[in-house]
Parts: sequence; structure tokens; C-alpha cells
Amino acid sequence: YDASLWRSADKLARGRADADAAWRAIADHGHADGIGAVALREHAAMVASARWVLSAALARDESRGMHMRIDRPSIDAAQEYRLLTGGLDQVW
Repeated sequence: YDASLWRSADKLARGRADADAAWRAIADHGHADGIGAVALREHAAMVASARWVLSAALARDESRGMHMRIDRPSIDAAQEYRLLTGGLDQVW
């Protein structure tokens, strides 16, 4: 809960680095056949989702809704817009 509920730029950056490392490990070493390939694909999807969430959370330099930043507790009216994210090897 500490990393999810009490977010800060430092914690989010560490989480993103961990997720990037997991993505690289899957990309470099993830090989499976049969039902194992399904599990590997599920793991890759979860890591990809985590990378998108963490990138968006770092870009949102404020607290808004369920996204609470202990280092940025206020809502910033200038950030009233939607964030889009995507990409696999390079998250945008």
C-alpha cells in the first residue's frame, strides 16, 4: 500500500524503473510453449499496464481523484486534461 496509496515522484520513479526492468527481462528472456506461452503473455500484459500507469502517474504532477501525491497534495487547475499513454518498448 505504501507505494500505491502514498505516491511521490521518488516512489513512482523507482516503481517505473522496476517495471522497466521486468519488461526488459520478459522481452529478452521470455520464451514459452503451449499453456506457458499464455501465462507469459499475461505477465507481459500486466507489466505493460504497470508501465503505462506509472508513466501517467509521474506525468500528473498533482493530486486528483484516486491519484494522491504526498509531494503534491493540491489539485492544479492547469492540469484539467486527459493523459494518454501507450507503447511497449518505449512508453509514451
